[in-house]
Amino acid sequence: MNRGRAARVSGRASLAAPVLLGLALSLLPSCQSRQKYQGWALDPVVTAPDLSLAGAGGSRLSLAHPDRPVTLVTFGYTNCPDVCPATLSGWRRIKTRLGGEAARVRFLFVSVDWRNDRPEAAAGFARRFDPGFEGAVADSAQLTRLLPAFRAAARYDTLPGSTQSVTHTDYSYLVDAAGRIRLSYEFASEPAKLEHDIRALLHERPAAAR
Repeated sequence: MNRGRAARVSGRASLAAPVLLGLALSLLPSCQSRQKYQGWALDPVVTAPDLSLAGAGGSRLSLAHPDRPVTLVTFGYTNCPDVCPATLSGWRRIKTRLGGEAARVRFLFVSVDWRNDRPEAAAGFARRFDPGFEGAVADSAQLTRLLPAFRAAARYDTLPGSTQSVTHTDYSYLVDAAGRIRLSYEFASEPAKLEHDIRALLHERPAAAR
C-alpha cells in the first residue's frame, strides 16, 4: 500500500470533499450554541461509550471515565498531511493560552486508521506537537460505537490504482469530567474560542450540564 499517496488525497478530502461534507452534516446534531459557550453544544448531551482505547506502552485510555476535568478530542490518522497537523498545531496554541490550567486538560488524538496505525505511532504523532499530548487507536468495533456518539464519521476509500485513503470528520470535541460529550468545533476554529470553553467547563458546577 502506498500510504504516502493515500495521505495526500485523503488529507485534502477531509477538508473539502463534498461527499464527506454531506456525511458530516448528516451526522451533526441539530445543536444550538448555548450563550455561555462559543462552540456548538451537543443536544442531547451523551456520555462517551465505555471503551478502552489502546495507548502507547500497553496503556488504556477511557473517554467515559476521564482522569482529568476536561478532555479535548479529535479523530484522524498519523499519515494525514494537512488537517491533523493543523488541528494539533492549533491545540498547542490553546495549551499555551491556558497556562497552568492546561495541566487539568487531556489533549487526545484518536486514530481511526486501525489497519495501519499502532498505538505507539498515534502517541508519537501527538507528541510531535507537544510532549503532553496523547494518542490512541480505536479498532473497527470501537469506532462503530465511538463515532456516532460524537456525531463524527470516518471511512476507508479505494482510489484508482487500488490506493487506499482515509476520510474523517475534522472537528474537535470537549468531553467533561463525567465523560459527557459537551461541545464541538469546526476545523481551524480560533484557539481563543476553545480556551474560553475549556475554562468554562473547568469551573462549572456539576449540575450545569443538562
